[in-house]
Amino acid sequence: GPYEKLVEGIPSKDKDGKWYRTFTKTEISAAEQEVVLATQWHKIREERTVRLAECDWTQLLDTSVNKEEWATYRQTLRDITDNVTDPFDFTWPNPPVTTQRT
Repeated sequence: GPYEKLVEGIPSKDKDGKWYRTFTKTEISAAEQEVVLATQWHKIREERTVRLAECDWTQLLDTSVNKEEWATYRQTLRDITDNVTDPFDFTWPNPPVTTQRT
């Protein structure tokens, strides 16, 4: 999980003379957990910014899309940090299906 790390043990030789390494899974400290959580929220905000920028065009006056659907989608993106409880396990909303006229 996001709050675990592997700690390497001391390398050992087996009876055939081959070396092997062991690892133990341990939980990270509370301070490390805070850093991991803050980093994950930062990644989500960055992705949200990209997704909003990709659909900015839908709000222009001369576009022929359903602006209400797109506005709802965009608001859902803006609210993601308020509505998501686990930043490691959530699903991004799907944008409305739009066909652009040429």
